[in-house]
Amino acid sequence: MMRTLLNLLSSYLLRPKYGFGLNLTFVKTNPIPHLLVLSILFFLSPAAIWGQKRVDEFRKEMKSIAQADTKKAIAFAKDRLSANPDYAEDIYYEMGLLEISNHNYHEAISSFEQAKLLCEKKELPDKIALNLLGLGEAHAYLNHKNLAMTHMTDALSISKKIKNKEVEAKSYINIGLIYFKLGSYRKAADFVSKSGKIHENLRDSVGIANVYNDLAVIYRRLNRPDSAKIFINKAIDINLSIGDPLPIAIGYSNLGTINGLQGQYMKAIGYFKKAIAIHQQLKTNNPLPYISLASTYGKIRNDEEAIKYYKKAIELAKISGALELEEHAYTGLLKIFLYRKEYPKSINYQQKIDSISKLRKRKNNIEKLALVNTQYELKQKDDLLLQKLAVSQRNKLIFGGLSLLFLLFGLYMMQRIRNTKLKNEQEKLILEQRILNSQMNPHFVYNTLSAIQSTLLKNDPLASADSLSRFAKLIRQNFEFVNKAKITLEEDLDVLRNYIDTQRFRLNYLFDYEINIDPDIDTEAVEIPPLLLQPFVENAIEHGLKHLPNNGFLTINIKKKKEKICFQIIDNGIGLHQKENDDKLHSLEVFKKRISLISRDDLKSFSLSRQSGKTTAQFCLSL
Repeated sequence: MMRTLLNLLSSYLLRPKYGFGLNLTFVKTNPIPHLLVLSILFFLSPAAIWGQKRVDEFRKEMKSIAQADTKKAIAFAKDRLSANPDYAEDIYYEMGLLEISNHNYHEAISSFEQAKLLCEKKELPDKIALNLLGLGEAHAYLNHKNLAMTHMTDALSISKKIKNKEVEAKSYINIGLIYFKLGSYRKAADFVSKSGKIHENLRDSVGIANVYNDLAVIYRRLNRPDSAKIFINKAIDINLSIGDPLPIAIGYSNLGTINGLQGQYMKAIGYFKKAIAIHQQLKTNNPLPYISLASTYGKIRNDEEAIKYYKKAIELAKISGALELEEHAYTGLLKIFLYRKEYPKSINYQQKIDSISKLRKRKNNIEKLALVNTQYELKQKDDLLLQKLAVSQRNKLIFGGLSLLFLLFGLYMMQRIRNTKLKNEQEKLILEQRILNSQMNPHFVYNTLSAIQSTLLKNDPLASADSLSRFAKLIRQNFEFVNKAKITLEEDLDVLRNYIDTQRFRLNYLFDYEINIDPDIDTEAVEIPPLLLQPFVENAIEHGLKHLPNNGFLTINIKKKKEKICFQIIDNGIGLHQKENDDKLHSLEVFKKRISLISRDDLKSFSLSRQSGKTTAQFCLSL
């Protein structure tokens, strides 16, 4: 909705130099296109408006009103201002755009100043830049070149700082406007082309069309009318495709001006009338096409039509407060009546011209005084900026020092973590060696081999082969698994069964055993650290079951509890007594250290108890 309104209001109008000469000068009746396109930014953030629903309603109603009458749209905006003081900066900005579209430049300046002041209080740099552009355009139309350039360069500086490409493009094209008015046409073309490149990157059709219009004016001043026509037709094609009427009117005015300069007066008159028809439909107060049309009629000596259109231009210039345009229209009438030798009327028009000239001179003096005040304010701002820069440099030094400290601290922590990791890895290697040593206890190996030898002496080759194969497999499994971080529960139980069967063989089957596994546990999928159960089984056999005459029994229960798998080793031996050994850690201490490296929470689940003639060791591992 808002886009349609923007397209409706946005346009550039290139005006002819006043009088019969019809030389183009770079004054735009409606610079709103870029500013209005950029005003979409005000509606992008819910924090900057009064709710998306109300914004949509505002856009819809404003579009409808502006299409019919821009003056009523301004009144509508003023009404919204009193109802929504929290968002006054947005409404003042829109009012400024509408005032420019209606050629009320002084009112536009007042609205932009109010909006800029509110934006500065709220620290909104993007909106400050947009209002500076609005001020620059309004002052440019009033021929306040110095003030216009100051505002536009400030807007360009802010747009680059905040990396706002839309505002940057608008700044370039408006600075080009000032250089054009100063007669630096090639510089003007450079700045306008910079804006065009940004609009192309943004794929902004409206912006590209406006750039084409501006380049057309510049190339006309560079005495390249055919190039100017090409740019104008490109702009018209774009605006016809998007249905934007004001830029189309601009194109017709520009084509009329160029055809008039080439002596094709009837074509020029046709184009100017097309432009005027669109302006009348939109109810703008634009005197420029009327002055152009009157000038063209003067060229072919159709004085009555020229007088009619000059008078209409004066009427519109008085409404918009455009003294320079009013003076040009009176100058056109003066030339006609001097040519017709109607001297009383000529004197009357000369008096009006003198009166306007004095008024313009007085306004210029006021502008110069305002410029002096502005320069003084800028000097104060520069001094304040230097102070802020000094503070900023000091803050940068402090920030740099703190950053260096944080960097050094970070490097220290990284090195500490690395050292801790290396230490843990070393402990892990030591533990793995201890695990291997504990599983390959020399006494166990010697006793097992002695038992196998006994079967050989008894001439029992089948038993000898079976036990020897089991023992060889046990040795291979220990060497294979001890260096792995995890193995499947099925693999660990296979080692455990092999170990228990080997012990039973060695002890002449003094005990039996059972392994109970919860049916919910997938032993092929669950992974655990290798050989965790074996130390408890070894202790149960060596310190408990081995000392029983018979009926020894070992039970291993494996259950799942929520996200943990729990192990329970129970034996009915004589009980576990800690062996004192200064050379190496006890197997239980090795176990605890291994668990603590994996998870301290899992270590808390470990317990060792003896009740009712049974010793129970239990612990849980997180899955």
